[in-house]
Amino acid sequence: MSSHDRRAHPDVHLRALDTLWFQVAGTLCNIECTHCFISSSPRNHSHEMLSLADVERRLAEARELGVREYYFTGGEPFMNRDMIPILEATLKQGPATVLTNGMLLRADVCRRLRELFDASEYSLDIRVSLDGFDRESHDAIRGVINFVEIIEPRGLVGRLLERHLAHPCQMAR
Repeated sequence: MSSHDRRAHPDVHLRALDTLWFQVAGTLCNIECTHCFISSSPRNHSHEMLSLADVERRLAEARELGVREYYFTGGEPFMNRDMIPILEATLKQGPATVLTNGMLLRADVCRRLRELFDASEYSLDIRVSLDGFDRESHDAIRGVINFVEIIEPRGLVGRLLERHLAHPCQMAR
């Protein structure tokens, strides 16, 4: 073995962290997008969902490292049954952003999201992914989503924003 092979590798300790991402739904998603970098789908169990207890342990570590913002992704985050309690725990210590396809944003979920936002000193951003300017380009990537139903002002997201959430620009503090 050469002296080059025996050199010690640098030991770098993590002393601080600004942003923490949680893949809270593992690789489970309610749809199967052509561009998904981890091949999330309704059948992909390569990485399972995080539990509330898992996230709470990481939030405690994050507090010690000075994390200032939290992001949640999946698969589809709202497939995780603990997502609302996870956001509630997170919003006690910092702002949270959820990246979602929007298909599971039912009225009851949006009502709870609004309640969490109103009760927190931190912002809660819900980012709905759209992958095209029209139905054909969007649905070619996302598949089963009806683009018009999602994006039109009277569509799913429009109705839910109107009833339960504020205009996206009004949600940030």
